[in-house]
Amino acid sequence: MKENNNNYFRLRENDVIVGEASVKGYFDNLLKEIDNRGKYLRDKYVVDTIFIGGGTPSAVDEEYIEKLLKKIKLHYDVHEDVEITIEANPNSLTEKKIVSYKNAGINRISIGVQSFDDDELRMLGRLHNEEMAIDKINLCRKLGIENLSVDLIFDLPDQKLESWHRTLIKAISLGVDHISAYSLQIEEGTEFYREFKMGSLSTADDEKLRKFYDLAVNELTNAGYDHYEISNFSKIGKESGHNIKYWKYEEYLGIGIGASSYILNKRWENPKVYSDYGKYSNLDLEDFDMWLDGVKENSEKEEMGIFIFTALRMKEGVNLREFKKIFGKSFREVYSDKLDYIKKEAEKGNCILDCSEKRLFLTENGFLKSNDIMCEFV
Repeated sequence: MKENNNNYFRLRENDVIVGEASVKGYFDNLLKEIDNRGKYLRDKYVVDTIFIGGGTPSAVDEEYIEKLLKKIKLHYDVHEDVEITIEANPNSLTEKKIVSYKNAGINRISIGVQSFDDDELRMLGRLHNEEMAIDKINLCRKLGIENLSVDLIFDLPDQKLESWHRTLIKAISLGVDHISAYSLQIEEGTEFYREFKMGSLSTADDEKLRKFYDLAVNELTNAGYDHYEISNFSKIGKESGHNIKYWKYEEYLGIGIGASSYILNKRWENPKVYSDYGKYSNLDLEDFDMWLDGVKENSEKEEMGIFIFTALRMKEGVNLREFKKIFGKSFREVYSDKLDYIKKEAEKGNCILDCSEKRLFLTENGFLKSNDIMCEFV
């Protein structure tokens, strides 16, 4: 019996794509990897979600995305109700591309709006403004792709609560099905990081960060969105299928440079250097089988930690019956040394260990401390 599987395709244009020749070369390697992995996995899995992201795939010509999806359908057993998502930026999303995406089977678009404030968008170096973002959301609907998600960012330097509130209200008014709300992550090597280290840039303290987060939770839930994961809100039935499978400890295959996979009890990352990735993508059935044998498996305790860490991201939390079914041991037996910690966090209102429903989950208050709590188990 085949298992359902999740495919995602990582397109890192910042690292790889510097011209048309590089685009073609990279996609040739993607197609080879799809061919070769399909020979290994086709008879084992049914693909029910496909996520094309990890960069800005809408930046490349639509013909590459068409070829990618044709190749997947040729070499994998794809479910008839497959959810196919592509990440896109408003400035690179055109009418021609949207029509092509729909014809290729894409039925969900995640749009990197970030903000509906033009000053904030300029500060972020985005190539779109509020008007363009709104126009592209409406264009997607007009052309037949109605399942839309938008990414929003809060805790921007010197951002006011009023501006964040306006962005939330605008997203709600547009009626998109899914909204992701992330705090700004200042990554080493970026201009933000350099300014932050020099002291010329500041972000919110914990108290203000809570106000931003609480505002998002209140506005979005009051508007009918389900806060189903720490940073994600959706209308009922419009959750991200790709993300849910990851958070629920299900298997997934990553295609592309730096993509990660969890298949057949093995976890690995594809090579992050382009030349190495080219060699990896060309591994045929026999060579890949040998390569996979060399992948180190996590210990049982490490896998337990991953199970808990990812499940706690979701509102429903850790299913303790499922934990015992997978690992053959009860949560209390494995984590007896964490029970006092859980009790203390419960007293603070951060989590609940529900013995009747056999689940451990974070409260809304606990979501803000999620990293600290989840890291106790890994």
